[in-house]
Amino acid sequence: RALARRSEPAWALVVGKDKRAGRYRTLAARLGIAERVRFVGGVSDVRPYLAASDAFVLPTLYDPFPNAALEAMAAGLPVVTSTKCGAAEIVREGESGFVRDALDVSGIAQCLDRLDPATSRRLGEAAREAVAALTPEAMAVEYLALYERLLAGKLG
Repeated sequence: RALARRSEPAWALVVGKDKRAGRYRTLAARLGIAERVRFVGGVSDVRPYLAASDAFVLPTLYDPFPNAALEAMAAGLPVVTSTKCGAAEIVREGESGFVRDALDVSGIAQCLDRLDPATSRRLGEAAREAVAALTPEAMAVEYLALYERLLAGKLG
């Protein structure tokens, strides 16, 4: 719905499995944007789709902390997500993306309108920097430190 409300036409790549994909295809047709929306389905490697994108949009009703948003940020994409998405904690409003209520269709459309190519690049660079330290190695160090603290507390 937000894509249909944009002031300028834009394309959407919808990557991932969803049991309601048929319903979304029907909605895209009803909104007159079916020719600009590609439903890719589930893929094992999202990198080509991230590379082809200017932004990552995930207006989820609830997701504790989706890897997809982190992957998008690491790929240098600004993120437009919702207040009920854990990734909202690391998205800096207007700096690395935007956070709106998942049901605020006009607000999401306005965010998309703000993502001209130059702004998208600038926000994407900030998004990449925001997650640069979140490597698997860094997470392993954090987990080990946590386990050491827990063991010290239980044994000490």
